[in-house]
Amino acid sequence: MTIAVPQTFDAVLSEKREEVPGVVTMRLAPVDGRKLSFLPGQFAMLCFPDEPDPQRKCRAYSISSSPQVTDYIEVTIKIVKEWTSRMTSTAVGTKLQVKMPFGRFVLDPTCRDHVFIAGGVGITPFAAMSSFLAATKPEAVRATLFYSAKTPATLIFRERFEKTAREWPELNLAFTITDKEYSGADWPGHRGRLDAEFIKATLGNIAGKKFYLCGSGQMMAGIEEILESMGVAKENIHTEKFG
Repeated sequence: MTIAVPQTFDAVLSEKREEVPGVVTMRLAPVDGRKLSFLPGQFAMLCFPDEPDPQRKCRAYSISSSPQVTDYIEVTIKIVKEWTSRMTSTAVGTKLQVKMPFGRFVLDPTCRDHVFIAGGVGITPFAAMSSFLAATKPEAVRATLFYSAKTPATLIFRERFEKTAREWPELNLAFTITDKEYSGADWPGHRGRLDAEFIKATLGNIAGKKFYLCGSGQMMAGIEEILESMGVAKENIHTEKFG
């Protein structure tokens, strides 16, 4: 897989939707109609074109749409501070500036057994990766997605991943919720934080697997420690930090 040269272009906000409370996906289509190219897992810089303050102009977001779609990209933003509130409040039809693609948090083309581990909005690059694998269906390749969220209602892209797993049965979903107070009967799955026991029970043998981690620094440090205690070599752990 070849990493494309970054480009800067004007894009129109053609659609936005709330995925879960406080998390918004924004669809951006190039004004000039150019076709877009990126690798699943890469990110884009989303910018206010008329913002004079360089510290407030741009922010980086993993591309959550599939690279099979070349007419637009989607980024998924958690509303946490003034910048994200301002960006997600932008009206459909507004022109923004996009710079992309960037990053080397991409699938290892030599690997046949990928393990994705995400917390919260760290799920976004794995949406693109899973969609790519489901569309291309590479021979003898499989993937497991571990995803931790507070409640079922905060599992971003839950329905999308379930649909992807139906289309590509080599995707194994291992979701867990962490809110100890949640008592809803609508969740038959695992409960509790991601730990060595849950990971081992889901994966079995770790041989030949590559691990991809995306989330907060604190979350990833804990998962890296767990993986290393299981015997996973550092070179088989790839990380992308949020926040």
